[in-house]
Amino acid sequence: MKNREPQVLYLQFHIKFDMELLRHLDDNNGANRKVLKALVGLCAEMNIRTLTEGVEKGEQLEFLKEIDCEIRILPKSLIHQKINQTKNYY
Repeated sequence: MKNREPQVLYLQFHIKFDMELLRHLDDNNGANRKVLKALVGLCAEMNIRTLTEGVEKGEQLEFLKEIDCEIRILPKSLIHQKINQTKNYY
């Protein structure tokens, strides 16, 4: 039997945080910010990509940049489409 080189299986993971979490960043005396910062830091240590969608406020954007969380920004056309869908929903 031949000696084989050990093989490493590399899986790419990512964790996505949605706008609901961002809306509650300042709840619980800032504890939610601390939790998100810790999660992003842990993911970075494990080479897991973190990204966020649904940023609504400048403060949210600045915080996410500060903690090195990737921010996915929707194209303007898609934003208008989602707004129109929402209008039709109500």
